[in-house]
Amino acid sequence: MIRHITLCVLCAIIMISVSIAKSVTMKRIDTFSDGTTSTVYILYHDDASEQVASFFKQYDWAHFHKLVDSKYLESSMLDTLKEKEDEWGKSDYVGFIVYNILKKQEFQNIDLAQVIVDSQNADVISFYKLLDPDMIDNTTFYHPQFRNIWTKLLTKIGYSEEEAQTDIPFYPCNCWIAKVDFMKNYIAFANHAKTILENDSELISLCQMDSDYHGKLSKERLMEIFGKTWYTYHPFIFERLPWFFAKMQKAKVYGLDIGKPTDMYPGLPS
Repeated sequence: MIRHITLCVLCAIIMISVSIAKSVTMKRIDTFSDGTTSTVYILYHDDASEQVASFFKQYDWAHFHKLVDSKYLESSMLDTLKEKEDEWGKSDYVGFIVYNILKKQEFQNIDLAQVIVDSQNADVISFYKLLDPDMIDNTTFYHPQFRNIWTKLLTKIGYSEEEAQTDIPFYPCNCWIAKVDFMKNYIAFANHAKTILENDSELISLCQMDSDYHGKLSKERLMEIFGKTWYTYHPFIFERLPWFFAKMQKAKVYGLDIGKPTDMYPGLPS
C-alpha cells in the first residue's frame, strides 16, 4: 500500500515537473493588454554581441537567440523560425531584432504594444526607418552586381523583368516583425529563393563574387562564414527580399524612425 502511494506521488511529481518544463521552454508568446500577442527574437552572434543584446532584457516580449555562422548572416533566422513554428504559430506578430540596431540609432522605451497600435494594423513593422525609396539603383552603386543578381533571381522565381526591376521601399538592418500569416508565406518564398540561389550555376557564381562591402570582419572570419575573404552577395539579397515580397503582396508596411526622442513613432508606410 505504502509502495503504491509512493509510486503515485512520484508520478505526480514527474508530471508536474514536465508541465513546468514545457511552460518554460515553450513560452514565447507575450500578450498585451489589448489582447494582441507577439513573439520577438533578439539575435546575437557571440559573447560580445550577447552582452550588447542584454539591453533588451528590460522588455518582457524579448526572447534571445544565438545565430550560427551563415553566409546569409541574420537572414538565416528564417530557417530557425521555420523550425520554431510551434513557439510562435499562434501569435499575432512574429519577428526578430538584431542586437546591432543599438549601434545605429536610439532604441529606448519601446512600447511594442503601442507600436502595433500606431501601425494601424500593419502587416509588417520595421524597427528601422525607411532608408531607401530607390533601392535597386542605390544598392547597385555600392554592390556592383546587385541589379544583375536581383533581376536574374526574381525572374527565375517567376516574376516578370518589369516586376523584378520595380523599385521598392527598403527598411534595412533585419529588424522587423510581421503578422504570422505574412511571415509563414514569406518564409516559403525565401526558401524557394534560397533553393534557386543554391542550385542555379549562374547565380551560384554571381553570388560568390566580392560584394565590395568593407565590413569589420577579419579575413579569417570571412573565410569561416563565406568561404571567401570577402562578403559575398547572399546577405545583401536576403536583407532586401522581405520588402520586395511585401510590395508584391500589397502588404501594409509601417516603419519607425526611433532615433528621434521628440518624435518617437512617425510612421513611414510604403
